[in-house]
Amino acid sequence: MSCDWIPRESNTKADKLSRQSDCDDWGIQSWVFEYLNDLWGIFTCDRFACDYNTKCKMFNSKFYCKGTSGIDAFKQNWTNENNWLVPPPSLITKVINKLTVERCEGTLVVPEWRSAPYWCLKINEHVEAAVLESGVTTDSPLYQLYPKMCKLLLGSRSDNTIKSYFYAFRRWEQYITKLGFAALPAQPIHIALYFTHLLDQGSTFHPIDNAKYGIKWAHEINGLTDPTENSFVSSIQEAAKRTAYKTVTKKEPVTTSTDMLIQLCEKYSDSEDLLIVRDLTMTLLGFAGFFLRYDELSSLLFSNVKVKDDFLVLYLNKSKTDQYRQGNEVLISKGFSVACPFNMYLKYVRLAGFVEGSEMFLFRPVFRSGNTCKLIYKNKKA
Repeated sequence: MSCDWIPRESNTKADKLSRQSDCDDWGIQSWVFEYLNDLWGIFTCDRFACDYNTKCKMFNSKFYCKGTSGIDAFKQNWTNENNWLVPPPSLITKVINKLTVERCEGTLVVPEWRSAPYWCLKINEHVEAAVLESGVTTDSPLYQLYPKMCKLLLGSRSDNTIKSYFYAFRRWEQYITKLGFAALPAQPIHIALYFTHLLDQGSTFHPIDNAKYGIKWAHEINGLTDPTENSFVSSIQEAAKRTAYKTVTKKEPVTTSTDMLIQLCEKYSDSEDLLIVRDLTMTLLGFAGFFLRYDELSSLLFSNVKVKDDFLVLYLNKSKTDQYRQGNEVLISKGFSVACPFNMYLKYVRLAGFVEGSEMFLFRPVFRSGNTCKLIYKNKKA
């Protein structure tokens, strides 16, 4: 047998596979499975496994492998099976929702990660209790709707807002439970004392405000009375606004005029470096699109940008100014200077080597290998 070296550019498929890693590839020891299988088994299907770590004869996998019963566990029917569930931590909330909605059996193993959203999903308990207390029986069609209602309640705010509220509530919960009191439902006097504690620790108005809305949100989605609507709480919140704190000196925006952008583009007009061209493209599109946010730009897919004769169309799937996901189109005209976003975008696409119809993120991190600079193969935002 003889070995021949070939350059990476001529061996893209094998090289791509060698760079893929599954950070969520984890499992539990066999004795734990055997103990739980004797306790709650016999388990019939391992929903998150592969050919070398499955605990059941029937299993679902992320990618195709020998013996798999199906790819993507969430596309499979979990009913009529005793499911063994050891999912990636990022999918645990989704697994709980599927178990709840489809009312299927299974044993779910999760890390003891108390700051994670799935650890605090008491909303199902509170909503179900409210439904039963209203006189609805478990065999009623109305009862079957409550799991869907829980999902809708959690989706009543944007993802970033929910994340902010959730962690604000977690901080409150950790503080008050350590002192031996309940965080949900909370007593208004305890919240007022908590705000006093934050101010005593040097907090400004903003953490107080965030704490209030986090506690308010947690009570509202669980159908509980809002304890922040109290004179003690509102008075402490107003006092926080009047507390003096260090003045923040805001920096001037760097793009107050086009001169700086033109200078940058002139300096790198002959550059074929993908990293430089990528950053210039993002800067020009953000400026020409009336100061698009970084998150809006980094979330763009290649397929979200359409090239017309003398302008670009950017379709923003998600935007802070588009709360109800109606979609937002931004038109960017072709310019005449060296800082033309239209021409810079075409140059970037050529250097990045995008294929027509690609659903990859438009702006991804880059890696260097020798004199070569390329976008990483993983579909990840820049």
